[in-house]
Amino acid sequence: MYGNDSGDKFPTGTGPDYNVLIGIVPYDPNAPVPAQQDIWWWYKELVKTYAGVPANTFSNTPVFQCPMDIGWPPNYTTKFKFDYLYDYGSYVYNGCGTETGVSNTLLKTTFTAVKHPSRTWSVSEWTIQWSLSWHQSPPVLVTSDNVLNNVSFVDGHAAAVKLYYNPAFGDFPGGYDTADIPGSYGYQNAPD
Repeated sequence: MYGNDSGDKFPTGTGPDYNVLIGIVPYDPNAPVPAQQDIWWWYKELVKTYAGVPANTFSNTPVFQCPMDIGWPPNYTTKFKFDYLYDYGSYVYNGCGTETGVSNTLLKTTFTAVKHPSRTWSVSEWTIQWSLSWHQSPPVLVTSDNVLNNVSFVDGHAAAVKLYYNPAFGDFPGGYDTADIPGSYGYQNAPD
């Protein structure tokens, strides 16, 4: 729905959608400025009305909070859903890492440019970035292969998928190239 109303574009972090975002986010005055500017954290301010959350309201809502969210101890001891730095949400938009040179995300992409919308993730639990899992007993909080994560895809469906991790491709699995993720994992980071 966001794409239909936004000229076929994903949230970009620049341009008109970003200007709107800056005007409506109820910032915590103690939040660091860089955190307030990263669209992959604040994307929900652009899409919350599509999820039934009123615009221009504080966005600490269960719609964007995974009940299993435990943060990432010891790195992040506060649950993401209770942390202003993550806009009080357990989920990340597929636009992370561009500040460190990752380019295989949905930023600056159109919906119609995504060749495999049923495989390309759009929003996921934060743990996709590091290949961790809140859903296993005990939770897996060390970067690992084959851990469970809930993911929503560009085509609108959601699924629990096993995440791929291979240190040969780096310590940031959320930035792996599509060619590096085996097809059997059922997801990809880039739109192709």
